[in-house]
Amino acid sequence: EAFTEGQIRLLTTVAVHTATVLTNGHLFQLIKTGKEEWEGTFDALANGIAVLDDRGLVRRANRAFAKIVDRPITEVTGLPFVAAVFGQSAEVASMLIQARGGARPPGLTLRSERLRRIFQVHAAPMPGAEGGSVVALVDDVTEQKALEAQVIQHEKMAAVGQLVSGVAHELNNPLTSIAGLADLLLEQSDTTVRTREHLSVVHEQAERAGKIVRNLLSFARQGQAEMGAVDLNDVARRTALLIGYEVRLREIDLRTELASDLTLVRGDRYQLQQVVVNLLTNAVQAVGDNPAGQPRLVTLRTRNADGRVLLEVEDTGPGVPDELLTNIFNPFFTTKEPGQGTGLGLSLSFNIVERHGGTLQARRGTLGGALFVMSIPSSRGPSAVTPASAPSAAAGSRRSKNVLVVDGDPAVRRMISALFSSDGHHVEAAPDAAHGVELLGQREFDLVIADPRASVPDGSAFADILLTRWPALRERTILATADVRPGTEEWLKGLGCRFFWKPFNVAELRAAAGEVLAAVRRKT
Repeated sequence: EAFTEGQIRLLTTVAVHTATVLTNGHLFQLIKTGKEEWEGTFDALANGIAVLDDRGLVRRANRAFAKIVDRPITEVTGLPFVAAVFGQSAEVASMLIQARGGARPPGLTLRSERLRRIFQVHAAPMPGAEGGSVVALVDDVTEQKALEAQVIQHEKMAAVGQLVSGVAHELNNPLTSIAGLADLLLEQSDTTVRTREHLSVVHEQAERAGKIVRNLLSFARQGQAEMGAVDLNDVARRTALLIGYEVRLREIDLRTELASDLTLVRGDRYQLQQVVVNLLTNAVQAVGDNPAGQPRLVTLRTRNADGRVLLEVEDTGPGVPDELLTNIFNPFFTTKEPGQGTGLGLSLSFNIVERHGGTLQARRGTLGGALFVMSIPSSRGPSAVTPASAPSAAAGSRRSKNVLVVDGDPAVRRMISALFSSDGHHVEAAPDAAHGVELLGQREFDLVIADPRASVPDGSAFADILLTRWPALRERTILATADVRPGTEEWLKGLGCRFFWKPFNVAELRAAAGEVLAAVRRKT
C-alpha cells in the first residue's frame, strides 16, 4: 500500500537518526584509530615525554619517561617532574615557568644527582590546552657526553703530545752530552774523589731528567693501541716518578711494594700507564685533604695471583661510601666538590682495563681509605737478560778502528768522539749529513754512529742515504735520535739498524759498539 504522510515523516526521522549514528560511528572509529596510532607513537619514542599541569605534576607520560625515572608506567601520573628527574633544579623550574607563560625557552643539559645521569631537557606550552599545561621532553645523553668528552680529551692529549715531543727533542740532546761526559770523566783515573762525587750527582740528575722526559712522552703519546709484553713493575716505577713532584709538594708518603717475580701482561704500555696515573692522582688528592695528624699514605703494589697480575693503589683518605661503590665507574660520577673533577678518569680507566681483558674494582682498604685493584691476565715470557760482560768498544778489536760520528749537536759529537777516542779508535765527526756522506765516499769506516734525521740540502735523511748507497754498512751502523714524533720508531725499525733514544746510557752504547766491532774483526 502507499505510505501515508505520517509514515513518510516517521521514516524520514528514522533515516536521519540512522545516518547520524552511522556518521558518528565512523568518526568514532577514526578518532579511536588515530588515538591508538598517537599512543603507539608516543610510547615508541626513545625520548621521555611528559605532559605537565600548572603545578608541574605529570598528567601523562610515555614509557621512555617511566624508564628514566625508574617507575612503572602506572605510577608516573602525579609525580612532580623536577623532583622525579633531578631531585632539585632551579634552572629546570625556571624553564617550566617560561613555558607555562607561552614562551619556548632554550633547552638545558644538566647532570641529575638523583639519577647519576646527564639529561637534555626541552619544554614548550601544550598547544590548545588551558591552565598552563606544558610538554617536557627528556633525553638521556650520558653516553653521548662521555664520547664527546673522550674526543675532547684525545684532542687535548694530542696537543700535549706535540708540545712534549718538541720539548723532548730540544732537551734530549743536551741531556745526552751532560750524562755522557759525566760518565766519561768518572772513568778517568786521575779524577779526584771529591770531583767524582760531584760528577756522580751530575750524572744521576741528568738521568733523572731523561726519565722524566721519557715518562712525559709515555703519558702524552697518542695513536692506536700497540699490544705487546708490558712489565707492570716498570709501569709502576715510571708512574711513581712522574707524579713524584706533586707527592713531595703535598708532603705525602708514596710507598711502592713491587713483586719480586715477573709481572708481565699483554697490553698497551701507554694506556696502562694512563690508568695507573689516574688511580695514583685520585689517591694523592684524597689523602691530600686529610686533616693534620691523620696519615697521608699512598701505597702502590703489584703481585701475581692465579695467573693474573694485580696492581693495587691504596690510600688513607676518607674512602668511598659503600652505597656509591656501584656507581663510581659511571661516566661523570664524582665524589669531589663541583669544579674539582670531571667524573671521567675512573670511567676511562675502567674501559681501558676491560679492553685488556681485565677488571678494575674498588673497595674499602685495610687502612680505612679506598683500595683500587686492577687485575689483568698474566703473559709470562722469558726475562730480558742483560749480558753480564758485554764486550767494550776497545775489547771488540785488537787494533784501532775507524769510527764516523754524524750529529748536528756539537756537544753530542764532542761527547761521542771523546768516548771512542779514549778507547783508542780514530774518530771523525761530521756536523751535518752532507759532510758525513762526503767522508763515507772518501774512506771505509768500521762503525758509524749517526743521527738518522740529519738531512742534506734536498731534505733527504742521512740514514736513508747511508743505507741506499752503502747497504753493507747496515750492520755497522748505530743510530741515536732525539726525534720522538709519531712514526719515528716504526721508521727506525724498518731501517734494520741498532738504534738508541737520546739521552742514551753510555755503557749501553759502548756495549753495542763493542758487538759491532767484534763482528767486524771476525769477518776480517
